[in-house]
Amino acid sequence: AALPGKPAPRRDGAYLKRDTLIQHLEDYADDLRDCIEGGVIVSGVERVPRGWRVTAGDRTYDACNIVFATGLNRTPTIPTWRGLERFEGQVIHAADLGEVSQFDDKKVLVVGAGNSGADVLNHLARHNPRDVRSSVRYGPAIIPQRVFGFPLHCAANLFAAMPLRMVDPVLAAVQRLYLGDLKQYGLTSHSTGGGTRMATEGVTIAIDDGFVAAIKSGRFKVVGEITEFWTDRVSFDCFRTFEPDVVICATGYKTALGPLLGGFEVLNGAGVPKYTMGEPVPGLPGLWFNGFHP
Repeated sequence: AALPGKPAPRRDGAYLKRDTLIQHLEDYADDLRDCIEGGVIVSGVERVPRGWRVTAGDRTYDACNIVFATGLNRTPTIPTWRGLERFEGQVIHAADLGEVSQFDDKKVLVVGAGNSGADVLNHLARHNPRDVRSSVRYGPAIIPQRVFGFPLHCAANLFAAMPLRMVDPVLAAVQRLYLGDLKQYGLTSHSTGGGTRMATEGVTIAIDDGFVAAIKSGRFKVVGEITEFWTDRVSFDCFRTFEPDVVICATGYKTALGPLLGGFEVLNGAGVPKYTMGEPVPGLPGLWFNGFHP
């Protein structure tokens, strides 16, 4: 959570509370208030003789350089499952989770078990939903929040410095050693290691803070991939069905850059910039991207 010129608050320990993080970001923005203009929705980007022109509503901004730093997780996305439109229950994205106590005494289906899905399940494990099912294609790479009291996210720089051929087996070993064999509970491993998936696909590693224990105890149950929605239930490829009150979709995000930059041939098929971390863009001087590396 540290930002340039502003260290992360220490009062919460290694993991910041939600309100602490929000205040930290707001304080940082306040320090830069003379450089930030809020409430601006960019609707167009074009090249002009002296650089670039950005259109935002009825206003335009001209500059020699334009930097896109909106990140990989700009717009929540929910798949168009068969029958979704006829489902009469509540469907939300994990980005709109809100107060978790609202799901107490409800039947909840969480779709996706990457970092966001695991975070939702961790929150639910500390509350009292009536029944929880986790729909996954593959079990994610999972590590405990702490090992012998040491917060594992503090080792992120160490993992980043290691070759992927070492990261994958280390992550698998940590998962097996501290969380056990999760295949018996339906969390099968992906054929690609957790470090490789994070580096190549942007699939982040899941942090366990209670959801694995809930699965092992039978409080939460793992089901397969969704095949179809009905008015009152959801079916899965494991030939099971479930009648959820609410479906929470931890199904990822998109960059939403296509409408602005689709004509410049700088995005890959997933809408992610081809030049992710401040490299010059060939043939388009003054166009920069930062923070788009998985």
